[in-house]
Amino acid sequence: MQRATGPGKIKEHAEQTYPALRATLYNFDFDDMHETLLKREHVQWLRENVATVLLQGDAWVWMRGAASKIGAPDYNRRLSQKRVERVAGFLRSQGVQDRQMQLNWVGEDLSTSEREDDELDRSVIVHCQPELPKPVEPSKPPPKPPKAPPVTESFKIRMLGGLTISRFVNTAKIKKVLDLLRWKVGPTVDILFFEIRDFNHGLSGFYAYGGLGLGLAATGCQRLTRDLPITS
Repeated sequence: MQRATGPGKIKEHAEQTYPALRATLYNFDFDDMHETLLKREHVQWLRENVATVLLQGDAWVWMRGAASKIGAPDYNRRLSQKRVERVAGFLRSQGVQDRQMQLNWVGEDLSTSEREDDELDRSVIVHCQPELPKPVEPSKPPPKPPKAPPVTESFKIRMLGGLTISRFVNTAKIKKVLDLLRWKVGPTVDILFFEIRDFNHGLSGFYAYGGLGLGLAATGCQRLTRDLPITS
């Protein structure tokens, strides 16, 4: 049978890390199975410390009801369920959503008191977890500038080889004034291959040089002397 036990009491857990809040609402009336209202002290604490937090963002609350060891275990389990549901009903009346509340009840299973009826066992533990701020990603460092290409002032140039292609035409019939020599003239193509070696960085570059020109060559000469008479 229900028996009044006095004002509601609250024990805040100082070891709980901020911003989370954890407290025990205890000294519920004895055998308050059919009670529908919370004690004034519990109502005031829940309104000021839990409801205001849950209404500000995506916060949540976990609650666990308990009972003393007097009575049958099954009955005490249902009694602890009624107590935690009573707390949830008050928070719901303040605008808290069901998805923000997680309810649990244990009856007398977790009691460590030597007394059959301990006011700390007639309780509801409340753990309120505010919405945690989203972590701010650190700004990425600016990309490193690309490395400058290697520069050197010490290098050598080596000629690897070359090729000359010529086609000459006999111009003796055209230029009769050059009757003492037979000349050939024609186009000439030169291809030369070079290597430029950078010894500081172990790099080599290969290049080809091409040239187009006009070639002139002498193929022979005429006799430039003549016989003179000898007199005595």
